[in-house]
Amino acid sequence: MYGFLRRPTWIGLGLVSLLLGVLFANLGFWQLRRLGEVQRENSISAERLAGPINPIEAVVDRDAGPVAAGEAYAFLPVTATGTFDSTEEVLIRSQTNNGIAGFHVVTPLILTDGAAVLINRGWVPLDMDTPPVPAGPPSGPQTVSIVLQATQVRSRFGPTDPEEKVPRLSRVDIERIAEQVPHDLYPVYGLAQATSEALPVAIEVPELSDGPHLSYAIQWFAFVVIAVGGFAISVRKEANRTTGSKTVTEEMMRKT
Repeated sequence: MYGFLRRPTWIGLGLVSLLLGVLFANLGFWQLRRLGEVQRENSISAERLAGPINPIEAVVDRDAGPVAAGEAYAFLPVTATGTFDSTEEVLIRSQTNNGIAGFHVVTPLILTDGAAVLINRGWVPLDMDTPPVPAGPPSGPQTVSIVLQATQVRSRFGPTDPEEKVPRLSRVDIERIAEQVPHDLYPVYGLAQATSEALPVAIEVPELSDGPHLSYAIQWFAFVVIAVGGFAISVRKEANRTTGSKTVTEEMMRKT
């Protein structure tokens, strides 16, 4: 009944189905592992958000690299006391607020020890396209409540900013901004918490989401069923066809 499976064509189809099934299953389990990693990171971030609020100088190691600092301090609420330097302000392109295009305003805050932390003060519309924007920071010493964020890294196909000093950049890349400001920057930046409804519009802390990993895993496992199940169905149909043909042939031979 299943002797046709010894044919090279069916052997090849079986191997291809098996290899695809193994590949898709591995991709599904990889997505589940990524989901676990994201959930652990979200749990840590949630604990930080709910933790005590301390001065940034007391909790952040200024000598840490931006990537390591992002892993260690992202989503940590802190206070920073200093004076804004709007002359070194930069705008981050391609930002929206309720569907309206604009910029994020990033301004260095000079702390009492001379170091500076970049503060994302919020969103402004496109007509405020030259820093310092009219919606300037308050003057004099200020204590600002911020939530720390990791430096933004260029993706593989993301835009590249020019090397010279420019007023508008593609992302809050701390190492890139450090190249054009005269301050010793902290390796993380801060999201200013809302203090009024005036411009700039404060940016909400990013939502702690599991992302699409679970749905991707389900899709890959569905492909496993399609690859292996499809081959099994094809085998069954061929077996039925072969059996049916054999029965017809035997019946004709009996009649003759």
